[in-house]
Amino acid sequence: NATRPTVKSEQTAVERLAYTVKTALATGAFPNRNKLYDAIARGDIATWKDGRSRMISAESLRQYVARMTAAA
Repeated sequence: NATRPTVKSEQTAVERLAYTVKTALATGAFPNRNKLYDAIARGDIATWKDGRSRMISAESLRQYVARMTAAA
């Protein structure tokens, strides 16, 4: 029995379509959880519930950042 060498295949980057609140905060779009929830309450960020998790669309985050950048 000859051992076969391990071949690492290239990992394909998969674009994230949605974030939890925790992962949305990790993107750096918001300085803290309160600012994110304020934006959600104002309707600036589209969200939905998936079980117990609050989900945020990646597109909604991109649009929010674009609006904030344009306003700066």
